[in-house]
Amino acid sequence: MKKFGHTLKVAYQVETDATIVNLVAQGLGATILPRLAAEPIPPTVQLYPLPVPLERVIGVAVLAEALHPPPVFAFLEVLQEKVTI
Repeated sequence: MKKFGHTLKVAYQVETDATIVNLVAQGLGATILPRLAAEPIPPTVQLYPLPVPLERVIGVAVLAEALHPPPVFAFLEVLQEKVTI
């Protein structure tokens, strides 16, 4: 946030997304969360897009040399088609 000329004073740290959204809904804070993590979004919570989109790396791990069911292979194939590296 210093890059944008702001500093944050952290008063509480919580771990569950639902708790974070409820604190925001009560006017006790603000957060940056993936939209799906915030669902259901209370009607009193206002959403704003970030000025610079955030990206995160998500990995997939499978057991090597294991006999996986067909849906695992189908999922991996879809990922290979959709993911840009």
